[in-house]
Amino acid sequence: MPADHIYPRFAEPGLVEALADTPVVLIHGPRQCGKTTLARMAGQKRGYAYFSFDDDLTALHIGADVGG
Repeated sequence: MPADHIYPRFAEPGLVEALADTPVVLIHGPRQCGKTTLARMAGQKRGYAYFSFDDDLTALHIGADVGG
């Protein structure tokens, strides 16, 4: 999606502030409100890697139970 079609993420400054002194931050909200987009955009600007635990191989690598 082109950047001109993405709504501004007003939560980004709070996320950045939280990440300044905390290695892990929970982004919580309803479905399809932009949590993943916020995480990816904020992380990309700072050179962070993005991993989704929705991917079974990634989840297995960290030892998560993906058997359901």
